[in-house]
Amino acid sequence: MTTISIITCTNNVKKYDSMKESFSLISERGYDLEFIPIFDARSMTSGYNLGIDRSGGEWLFFCHDDIKVLKLYERFFSVAFEEFDVFGVCGTRRCQSSNWYYSDPGELLGRVVIPGGRSQQADKMEVFSRAEGNWRAQALDGVFIASKASIARELRFSEEIQGFTCYDIDYSYRCHIHGYNVGVTDGMLLKHDSKVENFDERKMRDWRSNQKMISTKFNFYRKFEDGVRHFTVPFVEGC
Repeated sequence: MTTISIITCTNNVKKYDSMKESFSLISERGYDLEFIPIFDARSMTSGYNLGIDRSGGEWLFFCHDDIKVLKLYERFFSVAFEEFDVFGVCGTRRCQSSNWYYSDPGELLGRVVIPGGRSQQADKMEVFSRAEGNWRAQALDGVFIASKASIARELRFSEEIQGFTCYDIDYSYRCHIHGYNVGVTDGMLLKHDSKVENFDERKMRDWRSNQKMISTKFNFYRKFEDGVRHFTVPFVEGC
């Protein structure tokens, strides 16, 4: 049986409990889950490192408290543990900047469900690639990152990254350049109850600062214009 420690930085018990309940889709498939909430973390990197130190699983899941597991496709999900050392649900095949999304559109991978534009509107699905299955990647989105515990203990999260942004590209890209197999799986569909346009000014300021740090750290020199690199479709529950 695969043992998994699920590490989440949170200050919202209601959100956390809802997220935790949705992971029953995974435990029902025979995975042994350990939940590790980190309250009042000063940054995502310090919180995740604290979770690493407390964890006992063979695999560690780093995820937000505002997600919900909607579906599990076992034929892809179980294979991801065999194919990859680190994997997520969204990312890029070729990391070209300090934001995984700022890659050539053909390099993007994954999909995620988001809330409708207004209250009462139906959920939507952001599709970054039509590709199905499991795919090699160089960098991942931090909404969900699964990592072998041994790798997380070796590389850890870079605590010079302040706040709650850019920890994902730093960790996943370092895993890639250290020779570990990083990938995106189509085996799990998540809903993420968050949007960039809802970031407050402090988070946006931290994001811009961290992106500059990441660009210098990894010598990312390519500049991308803002723009939509995915398509959005209605999400129908049960389909």
